[in-house]
Amino acid sequence: MIRIAVVEDEELYAEQLQNYISKYAEERKKQIKVTWFQDGEDIVSGYKGEYDIILLDIQMRFMDGMTAAEKIRELDSEVVLMFITNIYYQYDSICSARVRSGCNGLCGETGRIFCFFTKAG
Repeated sequence: MIRIAVVEDEELYAEQLQNYISKYAEERKKQIKVTWFQDGEDIVSGYKGEYDIILLDIQMRFMDGMTAAEKIRELDSEVVLMFITNIYYQYDSICSARVRSGCNGLCGETGRIFCFFTKAG
């Protein structure tokens, strides 16, 4: 079973991601469990390394995705971390922050969301 954490403060986007993931799982006959966190602080607090993939929104209220990724990477060198965002106008700064935080990739929230499975290998 693939265990995915979605860290997204907007409920609508979180639901869309969960629907995309469910569709992917159904089409490819994969078992995937998705857990939703509304903020970076929520997943970092008490993190136990139980996820295979973590999808992180970049801008959130209490702890942004970049900070959360850095903290998670300190605790777990194996988990695949992916930023999900709609703010492509900040692509260069996001890419450099991605490298600093140890994140594995960047995907848009809309469009080709399945790219994270390709990146996850």
